This record gives sequence, C-alpha cells and structure tokens, in this order.
Amino acid sequence: MHTLLRSSIVTLSLTAPAWAANPTVGQEAPELGSANWVLNEPGQTSIAALRGEVVFVEKWGVKCPPCVALIPHIEQLQRDFGDRGLHIFTFEAQNHTPEQVRAKIAERGGETYPVSAGGGNNYQGDGTIPVAWLIGVDGKVIWQGSCLPRP
Repeated sequence: MHTLLRSSIVTLSLTAPAWAANPTVGQEAPELGSANWVLNEPGQTSIAALRGEVVFVEKWGVKCPPCVALIPHIEQLQRDFGDRGLHIFTFEAQNHTPEQVRAKIAERGGETYPVSAGGGNNYQGDGTIPVAWLIGVDGKVIWQGSCLPRP
C-alpha cells in the first residue's frame, strides 16, 4: 500500500501543475504546448521568447457558432496590432481535419493569423469554447475568459 501511495505522489510531482491547463490572471503563462499549424505557421511560438510583447491565445471550434463568429474580429486584431507586437495563436479544439479548419477560417475572412488544428494543450480552460488568454509583456496572464459580448 505504501509503495502504491509513494509512486502516486512521485508521479503527481513529475506532471505539470494543475493550473497549466487553465492559467489564470496573475500567473506566469505556460508555453503553448503542441501545435499542428495549418495556417500562417508562426516563426516564434515560445512564450518565454515573446516576453516584451503581448500574446493572445484562443481555443475555438469549427462547429461552434459563437467561435466562428469571432474569426473576423480576431482577424481585425491581427491587422490592427500584429505589426505593433501582438502575437495571436489560435487552436481548434474539436479535432477537425486541417482542411476543415482552413476552410472555416477562410469562409469567415481569417487569413493572417496562426491557426493550429489541435494542440495548445497547456491552454484548456474549463472545457468550454471559445476561451482566450491575454498575456502581458511580463509573461503573465492579464486576462482570461470568453471573447463573446456580454448580453
């Protein structure tokens, strides 16, 4: 019994902290995790290397109407602030194919920001989509939540 308990404690201590999948305001932002870039592969994806700049991370889904409605707005953010140091990384969270992801982004006018089919496993939120994080110049999460307008 003690051996099982000891091995469980060791296993838990070697895994990522619980908050890594849902970083909250004030916490150091974790790295993005895995990615399968299907549109606009970014040159730099290390959160640590992007210190001094602002990073926007979003989880969304092809079959999520509110998520799809946000695509033109994220595109506008990229156009307005991309050349001023904003880095946008979006991760499709419903396991669609790269072709389906590219088609949905194109259908809604998204074309300039990085999109991954899956991945971003260090940013899961509470399991609902859309969900996003804004990471400040100090590498800490400064906002986390839904990008949807409030009723």
